[in-house]
Amino acid sequence: MSRLDRVSEAVKAHGIEPILLALGASRGSRGRKWWCPICQSKGAAGHVTPDLSIVEGRGARCWKCGAKGSWYGFLKAAGIAQPLEYAEGVYFGGSQGEVRPTLRHVKPTPPKPPRRVSSYLVVAEEMARVGWTLADTYAYGNGAVVMRLERDGEKTFKQATWDGQAWLMVGPKPPVPLYRGKNLIVEPQDGAWVVVEGEKCVDAGRACGFRSACSIGGASNASSGDWSPLYGGKVLILPDNDVAGRAYAEDVRKILDGKAEVVIQYIPVGRKGDIADLVKSAGVENVRSYLKRLEAKLK
Repeated sequence: MSRLDRVSEAVKAHGIEPILLALGASRGSRGRKWWCPICQSKGAAGHVTPDLSIVEGRGARCWKCGAKGSWYGFLKAAGIAQPLEYAEGVYFGGSQGEVRPTLRHVKPTPPKPPRRVSSYLVVAEEMARVGWTLADTYAYGNGAVVMRLERDGEKTFKQATWDGQAWLMVGPKPPVPLYRGKNLIVEPQDGAWVVVEGEKCVDAGRACGFRSACSIGGASNASSGDWSPLYGGKVLILPDNDVAGRAYAEDVRKILDGKAEVVIQYIPVGRKGDIADLVKSAGVENVRSYLKRLEAKLK
């Protein structure tokens, strides 16, 4: 067995977590995501939520800086000149050592139980004390609400779910109905669907007269949504202009493959821009005409 294969087997058996810990990463409080060792420092200004996801146990992806890859690729992205030697040191204590005993029984840190509150606005009020403003709230099905909070150009989101007695500060169990705007009574009944990343962009699409939708939880959670309302329809996917946005578009395209007619269209916006930015800069009428031209491609 080659050295590379030996390390790959160790990562397969014990996960990528030991490498993340060696790089200085730390696990978020819920145990699902990590603070990225490349672009984030827990508690530092502007870093409110951890953005690093473990991919199939053997790779990692940061939704903030875009760094991603297998254990080898992520080490390269982190600036490690010799990823193989580095990983050997993590798992074996050197190229000739055995697997470290402490790695033989690695268990993930159990997530904390979700906080229960009488009103999700209690959390918004707490965050207001440290400068965060509740910019908007978005209602999903399954008794879920998403709060958008902003501070000094940064944004963060908090999910809450009603369990019949109290609000749990955690998202609902998938599959979750898509967010389709604030007033479904006036939702268009025909025409193409516009799929975007984020509730603010859904509202922008609705303002342009299109049925619009997104899944809960941002770019990394397309699979958590119930996409069945789009089956059999025509779908325009309008990605945010960044790595996470393009990945989200591909994830949705795969989910709808064979179930809907899909076109991914990259819209004319700057880096990290989205359909809401386009509406703000070009105006509702101009964007509506632009989307109508895109819709024609689906006919």
